Amino acid sequence: MLPFEIVPYLPLDTTPQLLRLRGRGADFVYLGAIWTTALPVMRDAERLGLTDKIRFGGYENSQAIPLLELGPAVEGYFAPRAAPWYEEVPLLTDMYMRYEGKIDTGGDGASTLLFASAMIEAIRIAIDSVGYENLDGRAVKEAWESIKDFDPLGVKKLTYTPEDHRGSAAVRMYEVQGGNVVPVSDWQEAPMLVPEK
Repeated sequence: MLPFEIVPYLPLDTTPQLLRLRGRGADFVYLGAIWTTALPVMRDAERLGLTDKIRFGGYENSQAIPLLELGPAVEGYFAPRAAPWYEEVPLLTDMYMRYEGKIDTGGDGASTLLFASAMIEAIRIAIDSVGYENLDGRAVKEAWESIKDFDPLGVKKLTYTPEDHRGSAAVRMYEVQGGNVVPVSDWQEAPMLVPEK
C-alpha cells in the first residue's frame, strides 16, 4: 500500500498527485470521493496516459452518470454498491423519463430512493409510537432501529438494528463496460468493520 494522495474537493488539476502515484508504481487507485472529484481525476489520468496502467475504482456514489461522459477514460472503473444501478430500478427510470425526459443525474438515485424511504418510514413509526407532539431524535432513532425487511418500492430489503445502521449488508460490484455500468458480481455479504476499542 502506498501513501495517500489528497486532492481538493473540487480539483482543477490532479496532475501532481497522479504523477506521484505513477512514480511510486501504483497499479490501483481507490477514489474515496463523490463523482465531482472522480471526474477531474479520471480526466487527468486519461490525459496522462495512466488509464491503461492503473486501475481506478471508488465507492458507490463515485460511479455516477456524469462520470460516463468521459467515455474510454472510465472504462473498467468499478465500485461496490449497496443499491442497484439506475436501469435495474424501473420505478426510478420511469420517474426520470416522466419528469426529466432522460436519465440524467449526478446523484445516486437508487440509493436515495431506497434509504430516504427508510428514513420516512422511521419518522412514521416514531409518530405512531410517541405522537407528533413528542417526536424527537431519540424516538426516530429507536423507530429506525426497529425497521426489518423494509422494501416499499421493490428496490431492496433494508433492516436496521442498534448495532448495524447500514440498512443492508449486501453489496454488488459494478464496472463501467462499453460506456455502461453493469453488475460484475452477485450480491455478497459485506462485513461490518468496527474499530477495536
